Amino acid sequence: MSSVSQRLRSSKETGKSFIGRVNEQECFIQHALAADIPAYQMFTISGRAGIGKSALLARFHELVSTTEQPYRCFTAFVEVRWMTPAHIMEECAHQLRLQGAPLTAFEDTLTSYKAASYQRLDEQAFLRTAYLRQQQLLGQEATSGPVIGRLYEAVAQAARSAFNVFPQAWASTEKFRDRALTELVQAFVSDLNWLIAGPEAEKSSAADCRVILFFDLWEVAASETLELLFSLLRQTSLSKQIVLVVASRDPLAGSEEERQSRYNLDLAELNEEETGNYLARYGITEAEQIAMLWRISRGLPLALKIFAACPPEKLKKVSGPETEALTYVLPEFMRGVAGDHDLGWKVALFSRPFAHTDLHALRSLSAQDHVSYYRWLLSLPFIECRTIDGKHRYCDPVQRVLRQSLLERSFQAVVVTSRELAQHYQREIELLEASGKKGSAAWLEAVLAHIYQLLCMPDAVGYCSAIEQVIMLGTEADQRSVLIPMLHQFARDASLLRIDGRTQSSVEQLLRYFEVGTDLQGAREAVDALIAMVADLPAKPVSLIAQMYRRRGLLSLALSEPDQANDDFSKALTLEQDVAYGHALRGLAQTIVHQNQRAVEDFTRALRLTPENVWLYVHRAMAYLHLGAYERALNDVAHAALLDPDLPYLYTLRNRIYWQWNMKGYRLGSFDYSIEEDPQDAQAYVMRGMALCSLGKLEQALASFNRALALEENNAQAYAGRGHAYLEQGKLEEARADFAQAWKLNPSDLSSGLMEQWTILCQRGPVAECAAQLERLAEYDRQHSLALLCRGVALLLHKRYAEALAVLEQSLAQEPEQVEALFWLAMIHAYLEQEQQAMEALMRVQTFMHPLPEVLLLPLRWLELERPNFYRLYTTSLPVPT
Repeated sequence: MSSVSQRLRSSKETGKSFIGRVNEQECFIQHALAADIPAYQMFTISGRAGIGKSALLARFHELVSTTEQPYRCFTAFVEVRWMTPAHIMEECAHQLRLQGAPLTAFEDTLTSYKAASYQRLDEQAFLRTAYLRQQQLLGQEATSGPVIGRLYEAVAQAARSAFNVFPQAWASTEKFRDRALTELVQAFVSDLNWLIAGPEAEKSSAADCRVILFFDLWEVAASETLELLFSLLRQTSLSKQIVLVVASRDPLAGSEEERQSRYNLDLAELNEEETGNYLARYGITEAEQIAMLWRISRGLPLALKIFAACPPEKLKKVSGPETEALTYVLPEFMRGVAGDHDLGWKVALFSRPFAHTDLHALRSLSAQDHVSYYRWLLSLPFIECRTIDGKHRYCDPVQRVLRQSLLERSFQAVVVTSRELAQHYQREIELLEASGKKGSAAWLEAVLAHIYQLLCMPDAVGYCSAIEQVIMLGTEADQRSVLIPMLHQFARDASLLRIDGRTQSSVEQLLRYFEVGTDLQGAREAVDALIAMVADLPAKPVSLIAQMYRRRGLLSLALSEPDQANDDFSKALTLEQDVAYGHALRGLAQTIVHQNQRAVEDFTRALRLTPENVWLYVHRAMAYLHLGAYERALNDVAHAALLDPDLPYLYTLRNRIYWQWNMKGYRLGSFDYSIEEDPQDAQAYVMRGMALCSLGKLEQALASFNRALALEENNAQAYAGRGHAYLEQGKLEEARADFAQAWKLNPSDLSSGLMEQWTILCQRGPVAECAAQLERLAEYDRQHSLALLCRGVALLLHKRYAEALAVLEQSLAQEPEQVEALFWLAMIHAYLEQEQQAMEALMRVQTFMHPLPEVLLLPLRWLELERPNFYRLYTTSLPVPT
């Protein structure tokens, strides 16, 4: 290299021998290698940047192969940067396989995990979760319908309650990921334990094999990923012959008990004697020079490596802490070794470890110089090598100093280099995707590196592209766990890189959005801020703004604001008219506010754009059901069945449509046809039983429910439906037993729980234990209308009538047609001697299309003793059983 004015000493010349840290090495040998059972299952190496953590970890790894042991030892060495827990375990498995120790069960589980973890937290996931949740709600409501006069108001209830779908949908991928990741960790540990106690154990003993896993945290943020992995490992039965060794800036978090079970090596700076030994490898033996280097480096190994390569005259002016010394010395050092060439500075702008092919991104280099310049880079004293793939990078303190130095020299050079690197990483992403490696650790690292460079670019195009990619990548639950640490790192680097205020603010809002937790309102405010910032750009990125409106709409649904959601989805469609999910989401919002005809129109537009989307057919079927267009609803269910015959709840939805059709005056033949199609369909018998019950054919209804229970003995709906039939026959004890069983099988079914207590009240009068049980039921979902009803009845039993009245009015405000709440409201008015209001409420109870079974009116007899005048004057016309 013609531009290099000082030749550096290569690693071959300085030797590979490890200097110092004798006590730490002896500790590792004694407690991890020599002991029959390792004294500690985790060793952590911590200390400041440049202290030599990575070097000591590599030395420990080397000791495994150079120290004689009476057992076979398998090892894996992983540098953790922007990696998910799954990527970390995958790399361990890859290295162990190369040593003849495959983790077969883990590899099989990993394949399934990858296939499932790419379920996006996007519009399609919401459509799917909304459908499933609505069907669950409908199933619960269908059971309670005959009992309380709302046999099939379930669809309307699901629409009103649909906002509950979205927080669950938001969290569902996280919960799935946690469960799936736990299973993946369990498979990982199971295979590791098998290595310890498997075929090797069959030949001798379990102590004949040991596994030591080394983890080098290259980024501060990576500690969160590794802590998550370790927290899951601690929940397993990890063999004591498995040792984890971690190098990180700070000791890993954990409980006091966990910290006591690990051995922490907190590295200190080298003393003067150790400094002399360290510098001897660089040929520096003069006492005066050693003393000067020790003084200005404060014994920091990284500083010693750099200062040892500098001419002594350049160091005599250095004073102050070693960090300040590095800031002064490094630029001088680079000018000395590189002359006028700025390659050494530009490499500091790389946002991931580099190989020689990455130098192709820098157009200032000629093709013939790539190899020679790369070799020169490897000779620098502050370069670090990643063992996974042999790529290199500058150590953190050096990278920060050289970035700052380049910014001071030429801001334009930084901008040009960031653009070149962004284009280079984009090309690599395309190649990885073309070769089927999307989602791999290499792909994810390239994507994050690309986003980082785009955020560094001052122009609007790079900024918009970065924001769009961040939002898209953040929809992957597994990848979001790595994206967030990268954004935090960028936020820390932003001031150093002179990033403009708009980009810094956007990154803050993105973090607020992705780290939503339970603060959905905060997430929506973050999206508001992002929309405002992007909308102010000269060339408005229409697609990105539309996507943000859809995101805000989803959050509005989560916050139970369907009108606002509808407005957001409409704004998105104004910007992008031919987006199927946009129409689908607006259609879903419109069903919640009972705009079912408009919902059908939106679902139809979406289907024209994506005719194979099964979720659109089932959602349009439910909208048709609301409108009473039963034949069209059944046609959509048939289309959905062709696309996915195993779609959950599909035949339940079909039977529900048949039922409402029959309730409008059609024959029961549809249910008979359904049973003929599948005589083992227990749910079809349940639906037929409900239909027969509502038509007053109680014996036939009981036969249908009994047949359903013969086919499926734990069918909660069948028990509840049969309980209602018994109520119509006046058989309180049989009804109570069935409602009790239904509630036992499905504790979330508040209706069955309420009806069990109601039958007891009819049998035994206002007993205290019923009040206690009703209060427990009310705690299940405090704001649900049935929970409010339970609380209101409990307050009545405690004779706290004014409070009971307020609670029941709140319940009726949610469900104006809730006949059972109206009955108990009449009871309270009677107790409060508000006779006119009580009688009006009772008359409304009797005028419902499906009035309460007569036996449930028995609590009115309580008034015979406490309000005899009201009972005598107003209840004689009511069918109160004797």
